[in-house]
Amino acid sequence: MGHDLDSALLRSFVATARVGAISRAAAALNRTQPAVSQHLKRLEEQLGTKLFLRTSAGVSLTPNGERAVLIAARILDLIDGLGASTDSGPGRTKMRIGLPEEFVGEKTLQALTDLALIHSSAVLEFITCPCAEFASSEGGRRFDFWVSDPRLHPDLTPLHEKAVELDWMTVRTEAFVGATIPILLWKQPCAWRNAVVQALEEASVAWRCGYEASQVAALQTAAREGLGVMIAPKGLRIPGLVSYRSPLLPAAPSVCMALYGRSDMAHVSDGIWRVVTRNL
Repeated sequence: MGHDLDSALLRSFVATARVGAISRAAAALNRTQPAVSQHLKRLEEQLGTKLFLRTSAGVSLTPNGERAVLIAARILDLIDGLGASTDSGPGRTKMRIGLPEEFVGEKTLQALTDLALIHSSAVLEFITCPCAEFASSEGGRRFDFWVSDPRLHPDLTPLHEKAVELDWMTVRTEAFVGATIPILLWKQPCAWRNAVVQALEEASVAWRCGYEASQVAALQTAAREGLGVMIAPKGLRIPGLVSYRSPLLPAAPSVCMALYGRSDMAHVSDGIWRVVTRNL
């Protein structure tokens, strides 16, 4: 028999999963720590499975918890977007939303589907392109909202910002043969490329450029063919690729991404940012 899950339980679950500690989740939700702990206990009882492993350092998701948090976050986004979905306003609003190709993955496409559902009274256009294209003089004028690297927009004030963890991704789990590790790189200009090269050089890693491209599809194909290791947001699921762990590689760097957009439509920016970055 199904359960009518209280959204408060889901909020405590998702918040705890994101910050890795019940105390920090309680502070973020403006609740007491015992209240959040009780929410997690009730949710685990209703679902019939353990969602977290508890240690002295905090909590981490179990495999079932990792699967459940994706669904829970999506449910909350749709609940929070219910008001926007019923607010048709005068006529149909058209919004053009620009996303960097670096963000594109299976989970991103699902999030965009949810965003279109939430804003069903509007006509949404999603456009992806390399992050550097948003830095052009015409970049901002093409979109109502766009996600980009703040370093490309020093004169603009972002509506939202977030540190995005990156991960090494490849098709294989075994070590690469040879004295150097082949790295698949974005063509310049690219802030992500610069962060990767800096991390490799600071760790004194023996590496070489295994492939270079300006399109995400080309890099992903090269990774699937075993040409080397690429970088991607940790939360993305890219078909055919897995996280690559090697003692020869440093921890993947983090990058800052931000949402920019029209001030007269800032009232919808919170929902757009929450859904777009849900899995990052």
